[in-house]
Amino acid sequence: MPTPPPAAPPRSEGSLPAASPGAPRGALGLGPADAEAVLEAFFHHAPSLMGIVEITEDDDILHVGDNAATCAFFGVPAGATAGRLARELGATADTRAAWLRRYRESERTGGPVRFEYRYESPSGPAWLAVGVAPAGRAASGRPRFCYVAENITRQKEAEAALRQSEQRERERAEELETLMRELRSLTDNLPDVVARFDAGLRYVFVSAALERARGLAPSAALGHTDRELGVAPEMCARREAALRSVFASGQPLSFDTHEEHDGAVRHATSRLVPERGASGAVEHVLEIWRDETERWRREEDRERLLSALARSNEELERFAFVAGHDLKAPLRAIRNLAQWVAEDANATLPAESRGHLETIQARAARLDAMIDGLLQYARASRRAETLELVAPCDLLRDCVDLLAPRRGVTVTV
Repeated sequence: MPTPPPAAPPRSEGSLPAASPGAPRGALGLGPADAEAVLEAFFHHAPSLMGIVEITEDDDILHVGDNAATCAFFGVPAGATAGRLARELGATADTRAAWLRRYRESERTGGPVRFEYRYESPSGPAWLAVGVAPAGRAASGRPRFCYVAENITRQKEAEAALRQSEQRERERAEELETLMRELRSLTDNLPDVVARFDAGLRYVFVSAALERARGLAPSAALGHTDRELGVAPEMCARREAALRSVFASGQPLSFDTHEEHDGAVRHATSRLVPERGASGAVEHVLEIWRDETERWRREEDRERLLSALARSNEELERFAFVAGHDLKAPLRAIRNLAQWVAEDANATLPAESRGHLETIQARAARLDAMIDGLLQYARASRRAETLELVAPCDLLRDCVDLLAPRRGVTVTV
């Protein structure tokens, strides 16, 4: 009587089965029974959805065996999907049709087929990355397939978020490009030079007016400093000091410059404004440079004209003083002579002649007052202006007397 085979050594729960002595070993160094146990443990504990299915004659999917992850996916206890059809587990006709296409494609090609599958979960849309492959035939002759599905919902959400982020970046880039075109169009049509400097005092932006002002193309200035562009050392030193001051203090600064260009002195005004970054530190300085040469020339012409006018007024005042003095002397003589005649011949002169003498004296006195008025008017620009009331009727009578209308003419006031 043959002796029975020795009993297998006991093993603790969850441990790998011990290999049988003399059993063939696989790549993992396990015998067939051990390898099967390992595979089964992996199958049931894997986080991916795994299982074996058959295609029925009425185009449904029969679940032969699924792992715990698949059962949880369908919302049933572990092992509860075995022997149940896909429609019994809640799969819609469209879902079954989509899976059947992949199973038949795998059967036709004899190899695995991979696809992504979108479905509606209780928490919203979800995605599975699926691989199916032929797994022989059942005893009934139905084709069998194995499947592995990985939940890639988070990956899809991350990809969608990345696409949205890329789209926003593209839109922002397009907006920035549009703004840059508009800014370039605006600054290039300004008469002033608009420039932007980094902390190294290099040009990072400059408008087209630079070429009109200095004969230098904007593209040639970008990335360079004034010193590298050949600006006069004295001017460079002043501009560099001003730029560094704005970078350090964060306060705007204005200053005038005077430099020789093409044999002539050019006057300009520069305004520096700090540009702060997100941290609050000054990252760039904006400069608006305006050529003030023409204004300076106009100011110089104006000063020359004002000086000439002042000299002319002084000469006119001197002339008026001298002329008035020379005119007042004969007027006094005429008044005195008329007075003497009237006094000496008062008894013998007819009334009309005495009236003429009185008229001569009055007119001479009025002319003397007019000369005084002209002298006062000549000095008016040097006196503070005062206002006083004037009696229009008296002024008109004086005007009529100055006109001395001939006989027969009546003037009514």
